[in-house]
Amino acid sequence: MYMSSLQDQSPKCKAQAEDVECMTLEISHQYCRPMQLHLCPEVYIRLFFNGRLVAAETIYPKDLDAFAIGRLIAEGHVSTSAEIESLDISDDRIDVKSGRDSARLEPESTMDQVDLNVIYRGYLALEDCARVCQSTGGAHCALLLTMHGGLVAYAEDVNRLASVDKAIGKTMLTGYKFSDCILFSTGRASEDTIRHAGSVGISVVAACGAPSSRAVRYALSRDICLLAIPGPHQVIIYSGRDRIQEKEWKSPEENNMFSAYGER
Repeated sequence: MYMSSLQDQSPKCKAQAEDVECMTLEISHQYCRPMQLHLCPEVYIRLFFNGRLVAAETIYPKDLDAFAIGRLIAEGHVSTSAEIESLDISDDRIDVKSGRDSARLEPESTMDQVDLNVIYRGYLALEDCARVCQSTGGAHCALLLTMHGGLVAYAEDVNRLASVDKAIGKTMLTGYKFSDCILFSTGRASEDTIRHAGSVGISVVAACGAPSSRAVRYALSRDICLLAIPGPHQVIIYSGRDRIQEKEWKSPEENNMFSAYGER
């Protein structure tokens, strides 16, 4: 049982991420003690594209530019970040202007197989990158790895889909091809998660939780490999079995596993 008293430390600017602390009382059958915990801040953000409201989300106020780019690309408003003429963040809104009112991204598909060990590595990388989640317990993390296990981009958010959009936006800014990337996400895979991934050309998606039925149907209809990774040595394949290549399994504790992952 937890009882809490929230200290109001609301950021002056709604688009700034600031630490929020909460004094709690942890009670069990053995003890009763006060605890000071960190909470993940969230703000209500409206995204406007050429003056039109295209999204209204409660999200973690960090990487807002990547969120805007990722959401606009995933929803087909622009095809590349180069089409964005201006991006302004002010209080609770993001204004994006482009010379094109809408665009259709034609994603490149890939038939390259993914080594199952890369999926295992991605699970460990996901845990390592989820710093906000580890400190607050209230955030999701999404990351993109290359087919060979190299880190491309990652992002966190209280909103699972927003974390995916942020990672997509960061990847677009790096110039990596989405067709060479694998998306990893905490939580379960929803239809929107699979749809946003598929719209940019990501053909392999791995989530920590079991997907929804609509997510599986969408993945099957679009030839997307959908996986669940409930544990470090567990993988459940829901669709796209032919995209996974099983080589001799290697222990996650082996040295140099993240040689391509690099230091951050």
